[in-house]
Formats: sequence, structure tokens, C-alpha cells
Amino acid sequence: MSGNWDDTDSEDDMVVVVEEKPVIMPRSRQPSMAKSLEKASILENPVAGSTKDDSDDDGASTTSRSAGSESFEDDSDVIFLDYDSDRDMKKMISLFRCGYRDIIAEFADVEIFLISLDSLIIECTAHCYHNWTLAGQSLVLNSQIDRFLEQFTQLGGKFKLVIFSELSHLFTRDTTLGFIRATALAHLRQGPHKNDIEVFSSPLDPRWGEYLQEITPSFLMISTENVSSKVCGQEEVNFTPQLETIVLDALTRAIAVVPLFRIVVNFSKVNAYYIEPKLVVAQNQEQFFAAYWDSGCQGTKKTDPLDISKCPSIADIWALIIKEALTSDAQRSEHFEALCCATLVSALICEKKGARRVYQPERKDGKRGLDVIRDRRHLLQVATAFIEGANWGNVKIAVNDFWDGRMVLSLFDAITAGETVLPYRVQESFARVHTTASLQKPIPTDTTDKLFDVAPELENPFANLPWMYKVNSQLLQEYVPEWKELDSNNQMKHSIDIAKHLKSTLNWKFKPIEEDFAKNPEKIEDTWQQKRANKGRQFLSRWYEMFANSLEGRGSNLLVDFSRAPKGFATNEETNGRDTPKENKGWAGQKAGGGKKSKEAVKSKKDLILEANKNVKANKLMDGEKNKIKFATQQRNAISYLENLSLDLPETKALCNYEIIVRVGREMQARYAGEDHKRVRQREAVHLVGLLKESFISHWQHLDEKQRDDIVNIWVSLGFEAPEGRKASSDAKSKKLDLGLNMIYYQLQYAGELIDIQSDPQKDDRVSGFSPDAWQRKMLDIVDRGQSAVIIAPTSAGKTFVSYYCIEKILRASDEDVVVYLSPSKALTNQVCGSVYARFRNKLLTRGKALFGTLTTEYGTNALNCQVLVTVPDCLETILLSTNPVVQQFVSKIKYVIFDEVHSIGASEEAAIWEHLLLLIRCPFLALSATIGNANNLYDWLNTAETAKKENRGKVNLIQYHERYSELELAIQNIDPPEPIVETNEDEEEKPLRIVRPKDGESVLTPLMPYGVFMPEKIRMFGIPDDHQLTARQVFDLYQIVAEFDTQTKEELEPCKFFGYAPGKPAWISRTNLRKLETELKKRFIHWLNHDEKKLSAVLNKLSNPVAKQLDNRSKPFNQKKVSQENIVGLIEELQEESMLPAICFNDDRFVCESLATILCDVLEKKQTAFEESAEFKEKYEIKNEEKLLKMAKRKRDAADKKKKGDKPEDEPQEEDEDFDPFAAQRQKLKEALAKFRLHGRTAQNDDVYDKMVERMARQAKGRESTRLLLRLFERGIGFHHAGLSMVEKGAVEVLFRSGHLAIIFSTSTLALGMNMPCKTVIFGVDTPFLTPLLYRQMSGRAGRRGYDHAGTVIFMALPTSKIRRLLTASLSTLHGNPPFTISYLLRLLAFVHQEDVPNSLEKNAPPISTLAHRTKIVLTLIQNSFSLFTRKEADNGTLQKQLRIYTIFSVQMLRHLQLIDEQCNVSGLSQLACLLQGAEPGNLLFIYLLQNDVFHSICKKYTGEKLKRKILVIMANLFTRIYLPPSFDPEDKSTYPSDTQCQIFLDSLPESVQSKVEKFNETAMKLFTHLMSAVNPEKSLWEDSFLVTGSEPTETTLFNEDLVTPHFAGISHDDSFLPTLNLAPKDHRGRRFYLNAYAIDFWHNESRRLLEAANKLATNQMWYLLHDFKSILEKISVGLESVARPQDPFAEVMKEIAREYDSKFRSAFGMKHKSGL
Repeated sequence: MSGNWDDTDSEDDMVVVVEEKPVIMPRSRQPSMAKSLEKASILENPVAGSTKDDSDDDGASTTSRSAGSESFEDDSDVIFLDYDSDRDMKKMISLFRCGYRDIIAEFADVEIFLISLDSLIIECTAHCYHNWTLAGQSLVLNSQIDRFLEQFTQLGGKFKLVIFSELSHLFTRDTTLGFIRATALAHLRQGPHKNDIEVFSSPLDPRWGEYLQEITPSFLMISTENVSSKVCGQEEVNFTPQLETIVLDALTRAIAVVPLFRIVVNFSKVNAYYIEPKLVVAQNQEQFFAAYWDSGCQGTKKTDPLDISKCPSIADIWALIIKEALTSDAQRSEHFEALCCATLVSALICEKKGARRVYQPERKDGKRGLDVIRDRRHLLQVATAFIEGANWGNVKIAVNDFWDGRMVLSLFDAITAGETVLPYRVQESFARVHTTASLQKPIPTDTTDKLFDVAPELENPFANLPWMYKVNSQLLQEYVPEWKELDSNNQMKHSIDIAKHLKSTLNWKFKPIEEDFAKNPEKIEDTWQQKRANKGRQFLSRWYEMFANSLEGRGSNLLVDFSRAPKGFATNEETNGRDTPKENKGWAGQKAGGGKKSKEAVKSKKDLILEANKNVKANKLMDGEKNKIKFATQQRNAISYLENLSLDLPETKALCNYEIIVRVGREMQARYAGEDHKRVRQREAVHLVGLLKESFISHWQHLDEKQRDDIVNIWVSLGFEAPEGRKASSDAKSKKLDLGLNMIYYQLQYAGELIDIQSDPQKDDRVSGFSPDAWQRKMLDIVDRGQSAVIIAPTSAGKTFVSYYCIEKILRASDEDVVVYLSPSKALTNQVCGSVYARFRNKLLTRGKALFGTLTTEYGTNALNCQVLVTVPDCLETILLSTNPVVQQFVSKIKYVIFDEVHSIGASEEAAIWEHLLLLIRCPFLALSATIGNANNLYDWLNTAETAKKENRGKVNLIQYHERYSELELAIQNIDPPEPIVETNEDEEEKPLRIVRPKDGESVLTPLMPYGVFMPEKIRMFGIPDDHQLTARQVFDLYQIVAEFDTQTKEELEPCKFFGYAPGKPAWISRTNLRKLETELKKRFIHWLNHDEKKLSAVLNKLSNPVAKQLDNRSKPFNQKKVSQENIVGLIEELQEESMLPAICFNDDRFVCESLATILCDVLEKKQTAFEESAEFKEKYEIKNEEKLLKMAKRKRDAADKKKKGDKPEDEPQEEDEDFDPFAAQRQKLKEALAKFRLHGRTAQNDDVYDKMVERMARQAKGRESTRLLLRLFERGIGFHHAGLSMVEKGAVEVLFRSGHLAIIFSTSTLALGMNMPCKTVIFGVDTPFLTPLLYRQMSGRAGRRGYDHAGTVIFMALPTSKIRRLLTASLSTLHGNPPFTISYLLRLLAFVHQEDVPNSLEKNAPPISTLAHRTKIVLTLIQNSFSLFTRKEADNGTLQKQLRIYTIFSVQMLRHLQLIDEQCNVSGLSQLACLLQGAEPGNLLFIYLLQNDVFHSICKKYTGEKLKRKILVIMANLFTRIYLPPSFDPEDKSTYPSDTQCQIFLDSLPESVQSKVEKFNETAMKLFTHLMSAVNPEKSLWEDSFLVTGSEPTETTLFNEDLVTPHFAGISHDDSFLPTLNLAPKDHRGRRFYLNAYAIDFWHNESRRLLEAANKLATNQMWYLLHDFKSILEKISVGLESVARPQDPFAEVMKEIAREYDSKFRSAFGMKHKSGL
């Protein structure tokens, strides 16, 4: 709505002359496409790893089509921007990839992001619900800004509001723009974000670049659109060029951009367009930008801000403004004072009434001439200057409602017309401000106070619904008390029963749709097929054994013996958690305690005999173990023999330890004595010091005096003080092995691995192989008691073993009970199956049961016939909600559920399903995770849910353990400064790869102190992450630098003083004390942040000094892939030299993984080739005349064999002579010589495992180039791993890595979640948008695994500074709740509730295992206890709870409308088909609606053949694919998209007849939804009060999320899943159209991934998933119709054909095996 007298500033006296921008003449040059096809064979060929195989069936047929036959055009890694030749910045921006996706992982609890406040104001003003009468209304604009910012704050977002001051000159060219910007800034400067506003002059401001480099924001929110013409009609006011320069500047600096349109914030997702930065080479950018920003304005002189803190109200502030306006020399009309009086009255009324204000009726005869326009402009200009010059930080009154143009105008019209408008109740206040403003015009008082009339109350939305069906359900009446209030004048009844109609007219059968896993397996009659199946089972069994051995170890003592009962027990619950770590109080392991000992009982004769026999056995054991030690000491490699001895007695353990110490000490003295070797000695002595510590603490009492003296001498020779009461020899006092440090400093700097965690490990008969810690024993106790627990501990801490203890308990208890292991990934599913097989394969199974079964969305084995089910969330939910009695019988046997990586409840696509499962299960559970920020929220929710279930299982236990077992050191790889990038011609030859190696004596790695990447602002906004624990060395480094700047720290926190060190006293540091020192240092940080930021910055700079050069090199955009390729060889060579292999190098880009693996392999092969051509090789290793000598040897053997056979009787069996190799020794020598050209893993290698893996892969290869490449890499100890490999290939890589045959794996995130792939080092190769802090924590946790290494190392190879900083400074992720249900999910719940009772088939006369009351309780638990009620603020006052109840009303009405349930809420009609497609809502509901309305059958009658298929596919694509094209794509402008391809790109609209039905469905749903949602607001309005002041009607808006900021009631929680409608023409708040991607149709026609990438702009990492999802929907529809429809139904037949053909095309394009049938 707009007034007719103040839209523009069009008078001549306000015209501003704009200086013409310099014209830049274009030059013909296009961005380089050189080498754009280099990845063609990689993407289109299985070698590249883009294949995805979901079957390992030996007999599956392979495709005859070559998956690698088409070339691939990839986007260039570098974008060249030449501002000399091209001025079209919009086109330049479109060169960057832009996709619509979830961006919450980019900012929530992770990183600061920026919002252009100028752009936000412009976009907020573009909304259609504004009323721009007389400069609009401050309340509306400020409410928009507040709401926009608040939605990110609630999700854990931290941001900065950026202002470019030079844009103010554009704003002030229009009075309205200048005024609304000033009021918005005043509001923000006194609000919660006042400290988040940052001002820069322009993107050319040097401070801008420094600021970006300091805070490294994750993205910039900004729009490039100009101000709406409804706000400003002046053509010369154009913000677009300046905003475009800001966008290009950000992208050039490698900062992503999120445009300010179509940003949709849901419960746990934020969907938005995301423009990804690329490596940019920009020519003449600064000069080009200067043409737009060098305005030549000198700016205003800075003056002291005006103090208005004493103003008691906004009216008082206006009085000062009016007084200033009256004293100026500007021309004013006779109505100026009337305008001023109207302003004061408006301010007083708005303050009293708030948003529920009443307005004067609009007058048509108002006096609004040109003179009044001048008055309005003069007043607002004075107000703008006043606001900009005032200090709003100390103003105590809210100024969000500073101006209401609609109110002022109506009052002005009334005053000039002589009406009484001044309410009596504000008369006194008005007189005061009237006097302050020096106004003369009197205003008559309205004694009736019309403007204070109460706004009419709206009617109850429940009283008259647009339409309503009758519903009678005990479940709904119990959950929704509002149901009894519902009424409607339009009571609906179905005129036609659709199900009966389809049965009678089309003869549909409506047979149940049975789950695949519940179907009885087909019986194999054919003998050959039976033999083949048996062979396959044998092969699978051998594979599981091999896979299991790689996980748990061959001959492991973890194999459970089910023939004996374990000595299991559970401690009393009240003593749980009281295990306290024991401090090491003395050198010799003195026992604590004191006081008198109790008198021992007199032993009987029998006891004495038993004791004597026991002593005899002990003596024999003692003699035997001493002989073992004696034998070991006589070996050449005595230390190795001694370390591998298995001893039981403490005396022999002490002796063995002593022998090792003596020999290690001698060896060190021989190799490292002297000052020259001190540095090396300090590193190498860690093992010796560890042995000495063990001797002092554990073995001292078992050593004789001579041994003790020897121990002390070695100790003193290291430079440490002799223990009290002991003297060292004179030779020891010479300190030949002096480390130059005391005990404290040595432990901190070098021996951090020796610092005792003090987790109180104790032997426990319930587990074997190790002694569990106190917190681990508590986990065992919880399982023994059959209780639930949330277990949060760092990676490698040792929390997973409790899962296997739980499984063992269930397997021992019964042959029928079931435990379910829920895995977040398929890779982890395979691993768990292997571990279960390794541990429990001895279990005797009855009645054909299997030990374990698997069930995923692609395959399943023994799902309902096992005791351990390993599955994924979607499948478990299907099982729990199944209406099949057989499946429910299985559910009743589930006794425990294990949720691995439970943080997936807030960080995965299946988050809502994880939440459902925790509420649906009726048995105890274990929920494991390493990364949860709000663990208490999760714990409180689960406790509440368990109480609601009322099954007397007790409370949920929360176990949190924060110490990582092994320390994790950080390092950054040294890379050269990025080389200048030049544009190349396509004809130029590609330069050979440059292999970068360090100079002699230099390392490729520099230790990284994590605090060195912190910035004060990041600490201020996010704090130091709770799980951020420093290693001992890092703590010591931090202390040294902090002490350098702070004498108080040096005095108070000096380590020796802090840890109580004294010469001769025990000084072993514990992790507990180390954390205390770390905490004290952190406190110093926070104190300086608030009181001495200069000192904090100095400390941070000092901490970053060692890596400052590297951080600077990486702060500028560089080609990460090229850098990683150049530096990988040097890095791996050093890791091999420093014994830091095995390693995993993570790159969430499969092409990079394969490229790095191949480069490393090439280098090793070339080295070996050069060696084989050398003179040394020919002289020492080459076997000459091998063939001739072998023939001679064979003739001799044959002759000898003939002679032997002649001497033996015929009936005597012939001995088989083994092949004799005369060159065996030579070959062994050669093998050892060539071993240096292969990377080696951790363990002793078993060639048998390697041979079997290679044999298995060769048999499975069938021409797969990926297999051939892997086999080549295996020979060098290298592998790669990603989702594109087949199950055989991935399994081989995992087994060979664990068995030590592979030393380095290049992997995507497939090995991140919970995988047992222990390694010493984790490398982060290149950056991708998918490398989040959560994923970083999971990936880095692979290094330094418990039981393998005392420490691990994380290396940043080619990551930019911004990503390194983000990964190291991000907090733990906060879990957010999800919508508890959708319409389709509620349908599944109702189907579950109203199924027939399931009888107990195991016990006669037993009650049913599933009753209506029982199922009702389950469903009520789920819908009443959503996790969102514990994470969203709308739940604090019950608003969210009410909204969910009302949404239930809406959902049930929609299900009744679609005839999917009857009046009693029993499922009916096509409900099975709707449930089958539940994951595709709202498409599934619209599909049902169209099917019921005969749409598809009508099309089948009208079309045939390929035309019919295309028509059907277009409808399916519109219903089930909602991927948006980049916003720059315009079908009317072919230059904006790749129009020269065979692709359609833009998805066709629905046929007109179909579209009309969809629109009718949308209208029906929207009417009811908007009507019901208004009931959530206590004021009974869908709109928030602050938006009702515009005078717009709430019915004018839609709920399609077109608005950037919706005007709806703030208490309504939004989520896309709530509204089951299909937006046929998506638009944004400006009315701009957005188009859907026709990728599903284009793939059907072209079968080309290359075209999907080049034309449809699909990223390679999403292509497979999008097509697979669409293919799966087609298959589900086909399967569903096959059950419910009649045979040969035309639509069912065409859908079957489409699904089969689409699957075939999909498998051919991705090189996958074809199905034998659909």
C-alpha cells in the first residue's frame, strides 16, 4: 500500500547530479575452458570411482554399454575475470556454482557469518505487505529485521552486521530511504546486536580486507537487487552495481555468498541459495571497483554524539527534532505545525497502545499539496540527521516503533480538517512535548478517547472451519482436547467411495503391500541353483571370517565361549560413579591406608595343605617364567623378545621390566651419549622413561637391592634427581644421558604419552582382553541392570565395546531374544556384522536361526531370522511400524537397541527418523556418541520419554567421559607461496607435475598450536570449545608464551610450582592435574578478552608465529588440488621415515583421492624402475640365466623322481616332491631390497590375507578398471576408498589396511563415522563444503586409537587458513529437534494403531503381544514427546505444543479428505500406497489425489508409447523432484543458461488439466491450514500484531515461503514439511520466478551424466543420489500398483515399464550391474 503524495523526491531542488562512470572498452576474451575435459574418463568411467554398486551377486549380469564412452566437461577450477573486457558483473557472478541447499552446517555453532545490513534493509522494504504511506512504519521494518536475525540466533548462529558507509549517500538521495535506514540503525544500536555492527567505507577499505582475514567468515548474506520502486522511484538511486562489487569481492576472497532471497528456516535446516567461491584470477578489479565507490564525498565531520538518554519517551525525542526543524532556515508551509502535532500525538498513542492501535478512518479530502510534501521532507531530513548524530547505546526506551506514517497521515488529515483527535488520557504528556518542541498550534482534546478504543476481538477459528469431516477417535480426543471445539458450516461427506469405485469399475484388488524382508524366501528347486547358492554361502562365510579377523585379530581372545557362564555382576547403583582416580603417591608403589589390621583367623589343616600346594604350583610357574626371561636375554634381539613375553606373576614382570630397562639404557648410551645427541636423546628417551616409571610405580617391591640400584643409576644418568634415601653411583652422576630437563618439564615437552589418565582400570571378569576403566565398568553395570544409557565419550576412548557386551548378554539369555544395532552408514553396518561374527560365531543356533542379519534400503539377509539385527534407521522404523503380524512377533523379541553415532539425530538427512526410533522402541537402549554439544537436553528429553512409556525400566543414565585416551598432535604441512595463475590456451601442452620435496635437514611439517588460529572476536562470540583439550606439549607451549607477557602467570602457574615438584620427590603428572593447569590458562584468556584485549592479541600472535607464514600463504585463494598433488609425495616420504604410517588422507572429493593415490604410486614405480636399471641392482640382485638354470634344475628333479618311483612298490603312495626353487634365497634378498619401494603399515603382514583379497577382487572384477587400478596400488601399499567402489573393492581396502598391507588410504567421508580403521596419522587433503567441524572430529578420531598408539597426529595438507581455523575453533554441534510427524507419517501411525491385535505365538493362553491400548500408548508417546519441545523456545510457554495439536487436526482432516482414513481413523482406500511413498511428501499425497481423480488413466487412454511415458514422467518429476536451477537461469534469455545442449534444463509445467486439479488441492489445503494456524495465536490472528499495523489483510498472504520474512505470528514454528501443497510457480518476496531442474527428464532422454553436470549444473557428488531417489520412487509406485491394482491395469503396466527402463538407464550410466528383473 502506498500513499499518493510522498513516493519520490522529484522536485528540482532535490536533484543530485551523478558523475558519469568511466567507460571500460570491452576486449574479446572468454573465461578459459582449457583442460575442461580432463576429468571426463574419471567421472564417466568406473575407475574414477563414480560407480556405485549395490550388489555383490556373482551372477549378476554386467552392462554392455560402456560407462566411460562419453566425455565429461567439468567446470574449470579457476575463473578468470577480466574487468577490462567485460562490465557485466551479473554474468561474472553466474560463473560461480550456485545451488539451493541446507546451509545450517556452515554457521550453526561453527563460524561467524556476515550480513550486509544495507542489503537486508533494501530486501525487507521490498515485501508487499508494507504500507509506505508517509515513509512507512518503523515497527514493521524493525520487526522484520529482528525476526530475520532471531531465527539464526535460535539455531546457534553468530553473525556480524556489515555497513558500507559510502552507500549512505545513495540512501540519503531519497528522504524515505535515508530516514528508514537511520531508524533501523538506531533500533539495532540499542538492541542485543549493538556490538555486532561493523562499519567500513567500501570493499576497497583496507580495514575490510584485514577484517575478513581476521574472522574468516563462512559466508556473506547479501543481495544485488536495487530498492523496490514502491519505496523509491528515482532511477538515479541504484544500489545494484555497488552490491555486485561487494559480491564479487567476497567470492574473489574465497568467501561464499548467500543471496537474500528464498531463505527458509525450518526446525533443523536452513535452505538457501549458496554461491560457492572458486579460485579467481581478477584483472584490474580494484580500478574497476573504484569507479563505483570513489564517490568523491568528503564525508561529514565527526562530532560528539548527542546525548538523549534522559528522554523519557519517543515523543520527547520527536519534540527535540521538531524544535530543531522549527529553528532551521528551511521554508515551511502553514500546515507544518499540524504535521508536527500529528507526529507527537502518533508517538504518544503508539507508546500507549503498542501494536494493537486504532487508526483514524482514511480521508479522501486531505490537504496534501506540494507545500506539504516539502514539510514532510524537511521534517524527515532533520529527523534523519538527528538520529544519525545521537548516541543510541545508552537510550533506555525502545525505539523500534519510532515512526508510523499511516498514523501520522490520518492524524494530520483530521487536524487540518478541524477534528478532535488528541485523546484525553495523553493530554498532559502532549502539553509537555508540545512546549518542548516550541509549537504554537493548539489541538482540541477528544474526551471520548476514540483512538484508545479496543480493537474488535476476532472470532474463534475453531468455531467456523472452511470445511470439516467427522472424526471419532479415542486416540485423537486424548491427544487433542481442542477437538471438541471444532465446528463448521461446511460439514463434508464423500459422495463417492474411491476404493469401492476402483474395485467396481477397474476391478482393483487392494492386496496388502508386503515388505520385502517379510516375504518368505523362494525355495530353490533346481539342483544346479542349489549348489550355486551353497557355494555362495560358503564363499560369504569365508569372507566374513577374513573380514572379522582383520577387525578383531586372528585367534583373538575376544571370541566368546558360550559353553561356560561368565562371572558377570553389577555393582550397587548407589556406588556408581564413585570410582576415584588414585594418585601415585610414592616411588615404590606404597599402599594407602593405615590403622590397626584385623586379627587373621587361624587356618585349618586343610587350608594349610591347599596353601602349600598352591605355593608349589606358584614356584613351578615362577621357575618357568624366569627361564623364559633367561632365554629371551640370550637372543640377539633380546629387547624385542622380552617385550613380547606373556607373564602372569608380578615378580617375573618386574624382572622382565628390569632386564628391558638395562638393555635399553645400554643401547641409548651407546648411540646417543654426548651433548651433540641431546635433541635426539630427548625424543628417544620417552620409552626408557616410561619403563622406569613402571618400575618405580608397579615393580619396585619385587626388585632386589642391586636391581634397584641399577634402576636408580639409569634414572640419575638421565639428569633426574635420585629418589629420597637412594644414592647413585659416581658414573651415573656424570649424567651421560642427561636430558637437560627436570621430570615435570620433560613430561610436558616430550613424554605426554606417559601422563597417567587415571581412569582407574581394573580387571573385570565380564570382559576379556583388557581392564576396563571406571566409567566403562559403569556402562557394564547399566547393561547388567537392563537400563538405558546415553554414553558420550571422545573417539578412541573405548565406548563401543559395551555394545558387544550388551549383545553377549542377549545371546546368553535366550535363543529367541533380539538385539538391534542401528548404524548410520552402510560401511559401518558391514563392520559391525564382521565384529559380531568374530566374537559370537561359537553360539549354537537352533531352528535354522542366523547369528546376525542385515537390513538396508538396498538389501537384506536374515532380517527376521536372527538374534543380532544390524540395520539403518529407515529400515528399523519400517519394522517397528509394520502391520504384518510376523514382523510384530519379531518386534516383541527385541530386548535392546544400540544407537551408534546418535548425534545423527541432529546432523543427518534421517534426523527425524532417529528421533522417532528413540520414542518408538519399548526396550532399553544404548545411545553412543562422541560429539554432542547439548547432551543435557538430549538426556532430559530421553528421560521424559522413558517416563511417558511407563514400562518400569527406570531412568536413563548419562555417562560423559571427556578424556581422549591418546593425545592428538596437530601439524601443518609447509607449502610454498601460491604461484601466480595465468590463463592458458587450450592448445598449450600441460606442464608435467612438479613434485615438491623439502630441502636437506628440513621437515615438511610444522607443529600447530591450536590456539594459534584463534582470533579475539571468535573467542568472544563462541568461546573456547568445551571439548578442546590440549596435549601436554601444547599446554607447556601455551604456558611459556602466556608467562612471557604476564608475570603473574609466570609466578602462579609455573609448572614445577603448580604440580608441587621437589627434588627427590615423586613427580608424575596426571591428566587431571594437567587439565587444571590448562583451565587456569584458559581463564587468563577469557579475562584478557574482557579486560586487556591488547595482551590477548599479543599472545595469540606469538602462538601463531611458528605457522604464521603458512597461514599467510593459505589465507589467499590457491589451487588446493594442485598443491596437494605436488606435496603428497614429500609428505608421505617423511611420514614413512618418522614411523608415522599407517595414515588416512581424507578428501571429500573422490577424484582427488584417486589422483593422489595414483601420483604416489607412479613415483614409487619410477623409483623401482630406476633402481632395477642401476649397476647396484644388476650386480647384487639380478638373477642371470634364470630360465636356463630352472630347466636344468627341473631335469635333475625329474630324473631323481623317476629313480625314486622305480625303487618303491606300486602300492606304496608316492611322496609329492615340493617344487624346489634354486633362487629362493636370491628372491628373498631381492624382495627385501624392493620393499623400500612399497609403503608399509603397522602390523606384521600376512601374505595369505593379501593373496585371498587379490584373488577375490580379480574374480569380481569383470573388466572393472577401478579394480585393476586398486590392484596396482595394493602392490605399493596404497589404496583409496569412497562410495563409488563396489562392496568387494571397499571390503578389500578395509581388510588390507587393518592387516597392515596398506600404509596409506585416500578416502572420502565413508571411513569417518565409527569405522575401525586405526592409524597413526590423519591427513586432511583439500577443502570441500562437506568438510564440517563435526566431520573433522569424526575423521581426526581415527588417529591414535586406543590399544594401538599412545599418540596420534593430524596434518593439514592443502586446506586454506579459513577452514583450518573453522575446524579448530568450532564448538560441538548442538542438536535441534525435528517436526515430530507429517501427514503421511501420521497415516502410518494410525495404520499401526488400528491393526488387528497380534497373538502370542510362543506361549499358549498368553495375552496378545500387541493390543490397541498398547499401540495407542506407543503413538501417544511419540507425538507428545518431540525432541523439539526441549530445543525450541516456542515450547517454553506451550505454543509449540498447541501448534502440534492443531496440526494434528489439520492432518487428520486432510487424510479424511483424501479418503485414506474413515471416520474412526481406520486406514482405507489407497493408504498403503501413500505410506509406501511417505518419504516423498507432499508428492505422495498429490499422487494419490490425482490417481483418485482418474488423471493417470485418462492420460493412458489419450496417449501411447514414448509420448505416454514422457507425459507420465513430467508429472512424476513435478511431484517428486524439487531441485531449483540457479537463480540466474531465465528461459526467456538463452544467454543465461547452456541453451546449445540437448537438455531441456527447465522442467515443463504440469499439463493444464493436471495443474487445475493440483491448484484445487492446494486451495483446499491452504484454506484449512491458515484458518487452523491462526488459532495458535492467542489473539486469533495468523499475523503478528506488529504487521497488522500496515492495514493489510492476513488473507492476502500465502504460506509458500515466498517472503524473506513472513508476517505470521511469531509463535508459529515453521517447517516445510507441515504444508502438503505443491508450489507450481515458486517466487520470492519480489515476485521473481524460480525454475525447477528437469534433470530427471533430461537423464531419461540423454542417459548422460556429462550433460547433467554441464547443462543441468548438478554437482557430481549429488547426481547419483538424486537419480537414485527418483528411480526408487518409480519402483515403489510400480510395486505398490502391482499389489493394489488389477493385473494388466494400463497405468500399472506403464509404470512398471517406466521403472524398469529408468533403472536400466541408471545402471548403465553409472556402470552398475543390472537387475535380472524388476
